[in-house]
Amino acid sequence: MITDLLLKLNQAYGIRARGFKPFGPIWRVSSEKGDYALKKAGGPAEKLLRNYRILSRIEQAGFKSLILPEISRCNLPYFEYKDQYYQLFKWRHGEHPAFTDRDSVARIARLFADLHRFSLSMITPEDLKSPGLITVLHQWAIFLENLPSRLKNNRCLNRIDRALLRWNEYFLNQAHYSLAGLSHADPGSNPNGLIGFCHNDPAPRNIIIENGQYFLIDFELSGPDLLVAELAKLAARVLQANDWERSLFELVVEAYRQVRNISEWESAVLPYLLCFPSQFWRICSQRFEEKLKWSERRFAVKLWKNIDAERRRFIFLRSILPRLPDFRKP
Repeated sequence: MITDLLLKLNQAYGIRARGFKPFGPIWRVSSEKGDYALKKAGGPAEKLLRNYRILSRIEQAGFKSLILPEISRCNLPYFEYKDQYYQLFKWRHGEHPAFTDRDSVARIARLFADLHRFSLSMITPEDLKSPGLITVLHQWAIFLENLPSRLKNNRCLNRIDRALLRWNEYFLNQAHYSLAGLSHADPGSNPNGLIGFCHNDPAPRNIIIENGQYFLIDFELSGPDLLVAELAKLAARVLQANDWERSLFELVVEAYRQVRNISEWESAVLPYLLCFPSQFWRICSQRFEEKLKWSERRFAVKLWKNIDAERRRFIFLRSILPRLPDFRKP
C-alpha cells in the first residue's frame, strides 16, 4: 500500500517523493523538492475545494497565517487514493503552543479574530446559508434526552454506561438552560458581521509557531459558521486547560476584541454557548453514535476527567450566568 500511495502522490504532484515517515496523525514526506506533510482528509471533495477557495481569498486579502494544501497537477487541493482523499502541505519546522501560557493564549485569540475579520468580506451569499447552530444544539439535547430509555433496555451496561446514565439528567438540565437562553437572544434578520469562515477546531495541535509567527493548519472541519461559536470553542478549550479560571476567559475575550469587535448579541449568547455541556455530549456521542473502537480505559479517562472538572466548571458558569440554577448532581 505504501509503495502504491507513494506512486500516486508523485503522479499527483510531481515532487519525486522518496518515502514516508509517520509523525502523529500525518506522514512526513521526503522528496527532491523538500519535505511535506501528508494527511488524510475527510470529504466530500466539494467541501475541500470550497474551503480552499475561501481560504485562498482570505490569504490574498492579507491574512498570511495559513498553511494551505498544495495544488495537484489536476488543479485540486487534494488527490484521491482508494476512495480516500489526501492533502499535501509544505512541512513547517515549528512547535505547537501551550494553552496554559497566557501570552500564547492572547496571541491565539488575536489570530482567530484576525481570521474572522478577514473572512467577513470573503464570504459569498451562497456561503451565508444559516449554519443552524441552535438547531444543532437542539439535536444534541434530544440525543441526551433519548439516551436513558435507549440504555435502560440494555441489560449489559458496564460501570461507564451506568455513570453516563447517572450524570445524564444533570448535564441535560444545563443543555435546556443553555438553549432557553439562546432562544431568547435575537441576532436580527441580517447575518452580515456574524457569520464568517471558522476553523472549527481551535486546538494547540492545529497551530504551529515558526520563527515567532503563528500559523493555522488542518482545515478539515472548517467552513462558514457563526463566529461567536468558534470564539466559544476557543474559550472552552483554554478554560479546560486552566481549571476553568475566569481570568483566562477574560483574557481570550479581551485579546479577541483588540482585533475584531464583538457585537452585543455575541456577548449575550457567549455565556450560554459555554453552558451547553458539549464535552459530556461528545463522550456520549463517541460511545453510542460514532461507536469508536476505544478501550474501556480510554472512555473512563475521558469521562472521569469531565466529571472531575465539573465543580470548577460550574463555579465559572455561575460567575458569567449568575441566575444559573444549582442543578442537583447525582
